[in-house]
Amino acid sequence: MNGLNITERLAGSSARHPWVTLLVWVAILGGSFFATANYLSLTDDGETSATTESGTGYALLEERGGAGEVTFPEGVPVNEDGYFDNQEFVVVETTDAAAMESTVATLVDQLRTNDRIAVVFSTLDGVPGLITADGRTALVPVVGDGIETVEIMATVEAASDGVRITTIGNDSVNEEFGKLAEETLIRGELL
Repeated sequence: MNGLNITERLAGSSARHPWVTLLVWVAILGGSFFATANYLSLTDDGETSATTESGTGYALLEERGGAGEVTFPEGVPVNEDGYFDNQEFVVVETTDAAAMESTVATLVDQLRTNDRIAVVFSTLDGVPGLITADGRTALVPVVGDGIETVEIMATVEAASDGVRITTIGNDSVNEEFGKLAEETLIRGELL
């Protein structure tokens, strides 16, 4: 026994036989490209054919009647792709379908009175596809300042019993990441 560990033997062998080492690396890379090309399951459009959580969620919404075509009211600003540039979605959930209408009305009224919110609409405006069939979950699209949306949403949620209000959008996600990063930084400085 020569007393060399496996990494020393591997390094010595690679130094003595550089062309063999190079060929092994090329074979490993070629095999990984082959495996990726043949086993990733891409469609002709370059999309993955694997089932994603968002695809499963959308399928469940369609199955339960909550994801129909949404026809936007007149004057709602959309970009060339049909999306809003600065949009948040407020999701209102309750176990009491009767309380849904008053909660959504209160939320929409408070959002509309804020001058930093450009457009707010809901199922109460006659827009179809923004409430589930059982009436327990509603979607309120908001175009404008997402931080203001989050603050107003928190106020309405605090004043409502049995109602959960959440928001989805770039501004609210960025705000949450900022808060988490700040908390982590403070915790790290205290250590």
